[in-house]
Parts: sequence; structure tokens; C-alpha cells
Amino acid sequence: MTVSTTAVLHSEWIKIRSLRGSLGSLIAVFAATLAVTVLVFPTVGRAEAEHSDDLLFGAFYALNFGQIAALAFGATAVSCEYLNGALRVSLAAVPVRGRFYASKIAVIGGCALVSGTAATFAAFLTGQAFLGSSALGLGDP
Repeated sequence: MTVSTTAVLHSEWIKIRSLRGSLGSLIAVFAATLAVTVLVFPTVGRAEAEHSDDLLFGAFYALNFGQIAALAFGATAVSCEYLNGALRVSLAAVPVRGRFYASKIAVIGGCALVSGTAATFAAFLTGQAFLGSSALGLGDP
């Protein structure tokens, strides 16, 4: 008996949602990125805008700190099954290992993608707000 890919994706989604720290880690991606942007841009942003051709570096510098929280989310999501012994049950329920691991990666990656995209737009818009007249718009090349 084989399990469909949608059923495996749904089970992985339920596992991710049931983790206590998963939502906190995804919020931390957004919060860390935005906090570093707000702390760095008032001091460095305007000086960098006057002497640099790369106005996006300062806005996206904070993404490095958000990635740490994203890594914590991924590590927590993967290691949770090892910790409580549910991995044996999961691998018995989904005998096709490739489907199991692909579904796990897809769900974890999708959650991180949504959180990272929101953090990226927030960091860009916040950083550009600090630049004033030197700011770039979303449509600038």
C-alpha cells in the first residue's frame, strides 16, 4: 500500500503546526530581520546612501540575522521526530523514503519561504523609509 503525496504533505503540515516553537521561530525570522534593519539604518543608511551605488545592501544586511532563526526553525522541525521517536512511525507509514523526505523538505521550505518573503519586503520598505530622498521604489531597476 502506498500513500499519496498529498497525504504525506498534509501529515507533514500537521506535524509542523503541532510543534510549539515553530511559529515562534518563523516570527523570529521576521522580527530579527526588521529589528536589525531598524537599528542599523538610522546610523549607517544615510551615510551609505550618499557614498554608495548599492542602496540595497543596508536593507538586506539584516536578512543574515533572520536566517539564523530560519535555520533554527528547520532544525527544530527535522529533529523533533528524532527526539520523540515518531520517526519510526512516519517511515513505517510512508515506505517510499524519497516521498517522505521530499514532503518534509517542501513543507519546511514553504513555511520558511513565506516568512522570509514577508521579512524581505518589510526590511526593504523599512530601509527605504530611512533613506528619504535617496530611496528606491519597488519598481526601480
